[in-house]
Amino acid sequence: MDHRPGVKTTEFYLSALAAVLGALQVAGVFGDESMAGKIIGAVVLALAALGYTAARAKIKAAAGPSAPKPEPPAEPPAEENP
Repeated sequence: MDHRPGVKTTEFYLSALAAVLGALQVAGVFGDESMAGKIIGAVVLALAALGYTAARAKIKAAAGPSAPKPEPPAEPPAEENP
């Protein structure tokens, strides 16, 4: 399975595109400034975010648990000057 960072995935770019289109719809850029148009834009924004989150969660779950991060080396005790 491919474990790329989220920003390097197709899901990220498709979700970003859907979010931008939804935001433009809410702003009335497409000429529909009605309340229904704004609600549709907001729903598109929410679904884009949820879809991306679900897709990444599914990929991370399939990858299994992450390897534990190594602990930093312990600092040696400070030497006292006589």
